[in-house]
Amino acid sequence: MERIAILAGGGRLPIVLAESINAHGGCAHLVAVRGEAGPEIESLPHTWVTWGSVNAILATLKRESNGTMMIAGSVSRPNLWHLKPDFGLIRYLPQILQMLKGGDDAVLTRLIRFFETHGLTVKGVSDIAPELLAQAGPSGTSTPVPQQARDDAALGFRILDALADLDVGQAITLEHGLILAIEGAEGTDRMLQRIASLDGRRVRGAVLVKGPKRGQDLRVDVPTVGAKTIDSLASARVATMVVVAGKTLLLERDEMLRRADAAAISLLCLDRDPPHADVAVARSWRRAQLPSRHGTMLGRRAPKAADSRDACIAAEVIRRLQPFGTGQAAVVVREHVLAVAAAEGPIAMAKRIAVLRQWGRGRTGRGALAVAFDAALDDPSHLMAMIENLDGAGLAGVAIVLSRVASAQDCRIAQAVALADKLGLFLIALEADALAPAIEAA
Repeated sequence: MERIAILAGGGRLPIVLAESINAHGGCAHLVAVRGEAGPEIESLPHTWVTWGSVNAILATLKRESNGTMMIAGSVSRPNLWHLKPDFGLIRYLPQILQMLKGGDDAVLTRLIRFFETHGLTVKGVSDIAPELLAQAGPSGTSTPVPQQARDDAALGFRILDALADLDVGQAITLEHGLILAIEGAEGTDRMLQRIASLDGRRVRGAVLVKGPKRGQDLRVDVPTVGAKTIDSLASARVATMVVVAGKTLLLERDEMLRRADAAAISLLCLDRDPPHADVAVARSWRRAQLPSRHGTMLGRRAPKAADSRDACIAAEVIRRLQPFGTGQAAVVVREHVLAVAAAEGPIAMAKRIAVLRQWGRGRTGRGALAVAFDAALDDPSHLMAMIENLDGAGLAGVAIVLSRVASAQDCRIAQAVALADKLGLFLIALEADALAPAIEAA
């Protein structure tokens, strides 16, 4: 009998996987993380652990399995300074600090490597419960998929491919060629909440496109949709959802399809392989190709090296989205893309940054917001409003992406410089043409 331990975060996924393992004659044990997993975990064999008890996590995973484990459920990045550490956390702290840098895909890849070095084999849904994955074609709903939705889906996948090696989110929402929202650190459901609140949007023809990033390790981060997703689509007036067959997990499939029919939402599962690339090489552009000169200082405060790197990555997000007419601003913290502005605009994006903080509440800000700004054409009051809304958001500063280098004497930027100085934010200018060439949009 196969014994599998599941490191369990929040949501239904850990339970669904455990039930599938047990139904197929195996034995699942949930290693549930306090503060992440919910009380429903207790209906199945389980052990509670905390993020600070690294030794206990490793010991339980080995004791309750035949050396095979899974990682499932939603988690938030822990504030290490608030944990009660055991000797394992102290021993592996340098590795853990390095592990938490970057986007979700990078973090989870390092997490797999960490467990594998301790003698555990990490398996995914396709290994253990392939019946939970989407099958190609319309997914059993009575609502047909219109051609416009297929066209929007093709555009959405091109945009996701263009951002893949920057480790941005798994989903994007479009409407007749207009990009409404790009998923950042908040997740798909909260991205859909943003769409529901967009001013002036009354039609109901939007498309949600969701799929794995190029090179994403599907053992720990398989895109997931379920009945709750359908409710979020209905609230956001999204008419179609398109996912990747064989690489997307359908939770509570029957209930999901029932709700989709009731809300007249069409579902399409496409056979699709993202463009081939050596992801390990592709991601190296951040260290090998970032410009050595990290912008021109406009204010009194100088960015730290890590914050300057974050500013350059945010600017690269903007550069890659320019051909698609979207992405006027982006926020990056420790190489993790937290947010990308689409239909909401940079000011609204700046207002929601504080709730996306994932690095604790220390006095020193981290990361940067980059915004595209034409000093000759754009309204400087918008730049001022965006910077003002960053007060208390936990960022270190702002990078203005310009077609030319601005100076502190530029009368259209001088007020923004003064405001950034007042708020303790660095303000730098980056030349769009100086950003490193990277993987272009397909």
